[in-house]
Amino acid sequence: MKRIFRSSLLLLSFLCLIQLANSQELPVRWAEFFPTDWEANNFTAEKIIEITNGGIVVAGTRRFESLTQPHNEVMVMRIDVDGDMIWQKSFGGETVDYIRDSTGAVTDTIYTPWEQVAHDMLQTHEGNFLVTGFRDESSDRTPSSNHLLLIEISPSGEVITESSFLYINMYDYEGYSIAPAIGGGYVVAATLRADGFGSNDLMMLLRLQKGAEGLYVNYESPWSVNSQLGIYTHPRWIRPLMSGYLVAGTMYSVNTKNHIYLQRTYEDRTEKWTKYFGGVNDDEFGDAVIYDEHIYLVGSSKVPVGMSERYQVYLVKMDFLGDTVWTRTYGGPSTNYGVAIDVVENDLMIGVNHINAQMHSEMALLKVDAITGDSLWMQTYGNFYSAGIRSATRTSDFGFLLAGRASYTGTQDPRIYVMRFNNSSNTVGQSLVRENLKLDIVTGTPTKDVISVTADKNNIYGVTVVIDSLLHPSVGDLEITLEHEGTAVTLIDQPVNSGENFIHTGLVDVGENPVASGYAPYTGWFRPEQLLLPFLEHAPSGEWTLTVTDHGTGGIKSTGRVLEGWTLNLMTEAGTGTGIPPQEAMMNFGLEPVRPNPFSQEAIIGFRLAVSGHVKLTVYNQLGQLAGVVSDEDLTEGIHERVWQPGNLTAGTYYIHLESGGMISVRKAVLIR
Repeated sequence: MKRIFRSSLLLLSFLCLIQLANSQELPVRWAEFFPTDWEANNFTAEKIIEITNGGIVVAGTRRFESLTQPHNEVMVMRIDVDGDMIWQKSFGGETVDYIRDSTGAVTDTIYTPWEQVAHDMLQTHEGNFLVTGFRDESSDRTPSSNHLLLIEISPSGEVITESSFLYINMYDYEGYSIAPAIGGGYVVAATLRADGFGSNDLMMLLRLQKGAEGLYVNYESPWSVNSQLGIYTHPRWIRPLMSGYLVAGTMYSVNTKNHIYLQRTYEDRTEKWTKYFGGVNDDEFGDAVIYDEHIYLVGSSKVPVGMSERYQVYLVKMDFLGDTVWTRTYGGPSTNYGVAIDVVENDLMIGVNHINAQMHSEMALLKVDAITGDSLWMQTYGNFYSAGIRSATRTSDFGFLLAGRASYTGTQDPRIYVMRFNNSSNTVGQSLVRENLKLDIVTGTPTKDVISVTADKNNIYGVTVVIDSLLHPSVGDLEITLEHEGTAVTLIDQPVNSGENFIHTGLVDVGENPVASGYAPYTGWFRPEQLLLPFLEHAPSGEWTLTVTDHGTGGIKSTGRVLEGWTLNLMTEAGTGTGIPPQEAMMNFGLEPVRPNPFSQEAIIGFRLAVSGHVKLTVYNQLGQLAGVVSDEDLTEGIHERVWQPGNLTAGTYYIHLESGGMISVRKAVLIR
């Protein structure tokens, strides 16, 4: 494996770069071809995402070659965290034409497979996968026949709904990027042509929402907004931002040059402003990411190299007003295309397609300081005849995923190639899972769960939280906070789009979509109400407290208001032991449901201990005042029971607290008289 690094000075040779101090490449966790065994027909990955309930999903296209009817089909596959295939599905269709004689009798039947191509995918709020691209149902593949395509697929790989859209008197209608829409549904950045020939010359932004029959339909009037920048406009990325959208791509100008553009729109998708980026020669957009109140655009810019010109990685940092903070180019005498970008360890990780001395394409990663734009390192991967990156994303354990396609020979059809990287070798990721909590959520009373961490000389480099399961009839009433060592961060604050439950709701600072853009059950990754960044100023040791507060007015039965589980992910400095309780211990610790409940004379409190140690079992009233001590003793690991007799306490709701070994469990008990 060849290694390539880049200094912050002008590059004299792309192959003689020096690794900067204190920067380390991401170690490869696994790298796999899909399908595992070589098959005829080529496969291309267009989008890779990590899903909050575990695993990876890739969307792309599978090419079926035949002498009579070659065609493409949308392909989606789900992979587990270790790189093993769970399922792979192809989605196509066919047009049936009947040949009739002069009497009208059918003499022959012709089946023409549809041309279906995927360009982008996201995980819906319900946990399904929504793919956009295009479908051509015509027999002759005429340019005017492309329909914008949406396919919604279940977590098990079954089609839930398919919808296609044709714009009258327009041509080649294709969806290229999809994101949650402000106010509900989804917004698609699409291209179409007005003249019936040539390239796509219009950008269309349309908002779609599922209708009563389960199909996606145009949500509002005007249901689409068209704009033309230069001669041709190619939108490739769209995301909601505050009360509008950001759209980025490539436009072909009147001076016959390609330029990168970023447009900010109002909520109705009409233009607020448009900015253009690049050099004096051609530029191509690759990808974009929103991070720490800035927008980063990555692409490729053609620059002079010796007596010729080469594409180099081009990166722009700007604020939300579109004002440029800095621009950078990276590369050397060879050609390098910037195609994908995300944030890892608070730096930028860029997927690069590098053209080597043999004129073969290689996959590469470039790490850049997000503040200064200085490159930290670059490395190529694989020993392929040809390979290219199409999509990349960070993972919840602070690693990274790349997806593209690769082949070992010039005659072999390419297959999808996925690489998963761990976080850098001087850090370690820890996932602390709290399961089977069954903590009741009561209006007006904070519900708390605590993870206690002891660590020696460790620093925090990253924090993410996943609400694995919180059952509640109206999550718009809920405020959820995380507190550690005197610092409190609001993760969710009474989201305006209420509904039932939080299921696999991931919260990460680099989430491109705010919680406010989501809908119950809020499955997927979101940017929290307040950033988790302040926790990086602390050591991981101490208590991490998740608090759920129900601000509702009551009136809804309390059954079904339960915090069942959540996960705290920490990236810490590697060292000798973090002191973080193992998941097995946490799963075998906690209070059982109080019985009977409600009760009048006495209640039996059962609890589990993962290890032997000192146990304190206490009771608090709704004001947080100590109401009694049930147990304060040393006990062995295993299952125990104690009886609580409330004496002359008044009727009401009380909270049982179990503390042992730095872990806490809480249950509600109702005393009646």
